[in-house]
Amino acid sequence: MRYSVIGLLSPNCIACIPTTSGKLLEYYYEYHEQFDAYCDNWTKAENGLWLPHFTLYFNSGIDLGPIIMEMVRKFEPFEGKIVRLELSEINDDGIEVIYTHNLEENNT
Repeated sequence: MRYSVIGLLSPNCIACIPTTSGKLLEYYYEYHEQFDAYCDNWTKAENGLWLPHFTLYFNSGIDLGPIIMEMVRKFEPFEGKIVRLELSEINDDGIEVIYTHNLEENNT
């Protein structure tokens, strides 16, 4: 998996974004075949807003905008491996992981 971009998902969340292809897309479509009815406006397949990522840092009390430009400047794309998928829910207390799925070795 190629991780090619770093950026803000929100003013409080810095994330690394992989190139979306192959097995990752397969997981995405399989998930939405079964669970799309439970998704909100940000995650519903028909809205096209899905953005796979891994969160590097989240803090609901801090605007991370002032530091992201320096991080972007120093970021170098890299290759990595996805070993687990997590489903998270954002609530008033932050982010809660509600489901975790470990992937088979050499899958992605």
